[in-house]
Amino acid sequence: MGLAWFATAQAERPANARKTFGYHRVGTLVALINAITLILITVWILYEAVQRFAHPEPIQPGSVAKKKLIC
Repeated sequence: MGLAWFATAQAERPANARKTFGYHRVGTLVALINAITLILITVWILYEAVQRFAHPEPIQPGSVAKKKLIC
């Protein structure tokens, strides 16, 4: 959310002699950073999922098995 706010604030800045296109490229760079972040998070989640499938932990029944259903 902070990156989106930053990109919006920069895109509203007017063009000048040096930056004739203005600051609209900031939005593109923020979108690139956002995409890379999402890809890295997805790779991390997939890695953790593979690790859990490769080394499953036994289920601990705990207090769930001891409770009775009241109907």
